[in-house]
Amino acid sequence: MIGGVPGLNDKMFEGTSDKNIPLSILLKLTRGSTGMWYSSGRAALINLLKEYSSQGVKHIVLPSYLCRSIPIACKTAGFTYSYYSVGPFLDEIKFDQSKLPQRLTLVINYFGFKNHNHVAGSVIEDCTHSFLSRFEFRKNAAQFFSVRKTGPFPLGGWATVKCGGHQTHSKMLLQLFDAELKQLHKKYDYIKSGGCDLVTETDYLRTRKDLEVFLDAFPEVDRLPEEGLDLISRYMWSIEAEKRRENWKTLHGRLSSQGYSFHNDLPSDVVPFGYVLKLDSSSRNRIRDQLAAKRIYCPVHWPLSEDVNDLNAIKLSASLLTLPLDSRYNEIQMSVLCQELEALLK
Repeated sequence: MIGGVPGLNDKMFEGTSDKNIPLSILLKLTRGSTGMWYSSGRAALINLLKEYSSQGVKHIVLPSYLCRSIPIACKTAGFTYSYYSVGPFLDEIKFDQSKLPQRLTLVINYFGFKNHNHVAGSVIEDCTHSFLSRFEFRKNAAQFFSVRKTGPFPLGGWATVKCGGHQTHSKMLLQLFDAELKQLHKKYDYIKSGGCDLVTETDYLRTRKDLEVFLDAFPEVDRLPEEGLDLISRYMWSIEAEKRRENWKTLHGRLSSQGYSFHNDLPSDVVPFGYVLKLDSSSRNRIRDQLAAKRIYCPVHWPLSEDVNDLNAIKLSASLLTLPLDSRYNEIQMSVLCQELEALLK
């Protein structure tokens, strides 16, 4: 969402591009680790899995509560996969770890909070929700993340691997990708200059969605153009992180007494991906739709793959609602969101 709450100041993310920020900001995002930037998080994961495949690994154990794009990436990389169960608050994992030394396991830092579960064997850490958090990467593990759900850009992913990204793709596909990217940047720049109205906003969102659909449809286009890398390197991620923490605290101060908050506190080293509510599954979709009617758009984490049968994961998928709290919103807007939500929870 760009528009925010009706009647309030419409704007893009607070952390605007700043040409004075050096490219070293990229090393801050990756905790100083070297690796490679890709067109998306999925492309980053695919290339990371291909590196393991070159070492003879062909199977990965995934958490049952996860984004559906991860199993798709595994299939694209030629991997088979199975699932392990998660706890009702994602605070534990359940599977026979005695078999893990021969396997590769993926763990997720859900909603920006560190996953403290110990896992034996080889590990891939999904930092998509947590790359702005201040805790260190998991030791003796590989990492990947996507920035396109945290910043205003619909592309960009990174992994601790230095392969791919320079493959020769269809010339037509690359031309289409570049055209889509240029259209998005043109509309983004127009909005940043103050030309934001409902028609412009809708057009921008449509173009952004088109680019996301393109990357989903053609994961083999894994390179990240210099133009995209430049946008990521110049974005004010420190402002984004600070604003997310401030907005989380504002929401928690108003909503924690309602009894629906998924997290009880905010550790000092966590930058939250969103403010997560655990609602009754019978009311979650109704509340989400009613908020959307007021142009308050809340993502669902996550619609699950059809082959997931873990009861806890199914319950989480049906009951969790993530409230937006990124740098587009100030304290007043967070208060308005609370008022709208409180009225629906009565």
